[in-house]
Amino acid sequence: GDPMNVMVWLANQQSGFGRGLKAGDIVSTGTCTGLADVAPGDVVVADFGSLGCVELMLQ
Repeated sequence: GDPMNVMVWLANQQSGFGRGLKAGDIVSTGTCTGLADVAPGDVVVADFGSLGCVELMLQ
């Protein structure tokens, strides 16, 4: 679906809790690479080029 639908829902939900969204907040609405099955013992690496890498080791 349209990621803006998620943003509208999130803004309404947060507002209901008295928090709202503020300018500069970062919201991730999904993935551009799809989902991957992971299991304990797996290592997941995300390489963001010049921004660096993130590594997640699952236990």
